[in-house]
Amino acid sequence: MTSSIRHHHSALHVQSIERSACFYVDGLGLRRVRAWRSGPYIGEMFARPGVGVSALMLAMSVVT
Repeated sequence: MTSSIRHHHSALHVQSIERSACFYVDGLGLRRVRAWRSGPYIGEMFARPGVGVSALMLAMSVVT
């Protein structure tokens, strides 16, 4: 019987999402999957009205 370790995702907080994306996409070869900005709920959840989160999902190719 074989088993494998799987990793679903990691999240990083960065100062510049575009600068970081360039590093991961151009430097490490990941690919952009999706970008979005959170709705007002995120600020309300953390008692910080008007605060939002920009996010970028990156993926890497899996070699089997």
